[in-house]
Amino acid sequence: MTLERRSFMKLPRKWVYWMTIVPVLGAAGFGVWKFWQPRSANAAVAAVSPIAVSTKPGDPVSRVERMTCELAQGWPVILVRDANDRSPWWVQGQAERQDGQRFEARVHFGNETTESGQRYQIVVLSAADESAARRFETGTMLDEIPSDLPHSESIEVVRR
Repeated sequence: MTLERRSFMKLPRKWVYWMTIVPVLGAAGFGVWKFWQPRSANAAVAAVSPIAVSTKPGDPVSRVERMTCELAQGWPVILVRDANDRSPWWVQGQAERQDGQRFEARVHFGNETTESGQRYQIVVLSAADESAARRFETGTMLDEIPSDLPHSESIEVVRR
């Protein structure tokens, strides 16, 4: 026998067991940990949907605007919030179908006392149909974008 083999054989049996068991338990623990991780982060990334919006990033907006959007499927629900990430999302007016999958809705950016230069974010949700969209009542607040609905990328605009 070689010197290396003899030194391995001289190790106590419990050390050999530990050298085998620890990596196996570590791999099993990692598998369990990975399985129990929330899937909401992945769902949010997957839920971004191609929704064409008439308002472009950086556009100046008035207090009340008529916004047009086009969806491949579903019914739009428009959310607006102050550009501050801690602000709630406000559900805007119900969208009306113009033709095909093109919709128009009335959107509010602040109130009469809002100063010029205030930044807002817009996101368009895609509800399954009109009745699902009507569950989002105009004027209600949401703390976050629902992760189970497809939505547009956030668009930042500036109040005139």
